[in-house]
Amino acid sequence: MICDFKTGAFEAGLKCKPCAFIYHDAAISHSTDVMGLLQILILMCSSVRSNVTILRFPDFEPNDYLYETHADKGDN
Repeated sequence: MICDFKTGAFEAGLKCKPCAFIYHDAAISHSTDVMGLLQILILMCSSVRSNVTILRFPDFEPNDYLYETHADKGDN
């Protein structure tokens, strides 16, 4: 299932550092759209073993090309 895109960090038009977390042998779901952060932290701390890879992507900074190309999308 793909969730609706929310502007969030991009709304201010500032540079951001995207990253992704890949859980390899998780017995539980670590997705924050299902549970709150506190519940996830409790489950993660209760796990005997948790193997995660963190992918760090290049900085993303909105530019004129982005605004011109996607001007027809959204209400900004």
